[in-house]
Amino acid sequence: MGIYPDYFEGVQFSRDREALNQYFRQMTPTIGPLDFDVYSDAYAALFDKIGPAIFVTHSQGGPVGWFTLLKTKNIKAIVAYEPGGSVPFPTGQVPEEGKVLTRSKKTEGIEVPMAVFKRYMEIPIIIYYGDNLPETDEHPELYEWTRRLHLMRKWAEMLNKLGGDVTVIHLPDVGLHGNTHFPMSDLNNVEVADLLSKWLYEKQLDR
Repeated sequence: MGIYPDYFEGVQFSRDREALNQYFRQMTPTIGPLDFDVYSDAYAALFDKIGPAIFVTHSQGGPVGWFTLLKTKNIKAIVAYEPGGSVPFPTGQVPEEGKVLTRSKKTEGIEVPMAVFKRYMEIPIIIYYGDNLPETDEHPELYEWTRRLHLMRKWAEMLNKLGGDVTVIHLPDVGLHGNTHFPMSDLNNVEVADLLSKWLYEKQLDR
């Protein structure tokens, strides 16, 4: 949304004081170690129970989507909003953006066998990133997201060359400006949702 206490110019998040108060109240503490295997086991069990569905993920939920797809046949498509972390690449082919340590001392890319990597060509995938992603690393905490956008573009390119169906959308490139890391709660969330509706229709996933 900005660098506290300032908002980015044109940001689509509400400037209302109470909106910001309620937004911060939604945050929850991390009370244990991350375990994407545990998370994905749970979601795979859910998909196996409810049947074919579309998996919508956000931020750190991105890796949950990538892991879960390998454990169930009931994911029809993945929609990822600003995913970060544990992006699977074929062994020996992680791009440089994926090898750089993040501020949490982890790398974005992970290596998987080619047979596993090809699993991501089996369904349509769309990935969205918002606005205010800097071109330089003057603010490393923001530039991490610029690197993630570049990394996901390379991920999509690799998969599409193998016959996959992966789309990466930078919202300013399609005329939506000022979006934060939380486009579903921005003031233009209806327009953001309309983009997804259009994609679902084109992929015949809304039937």
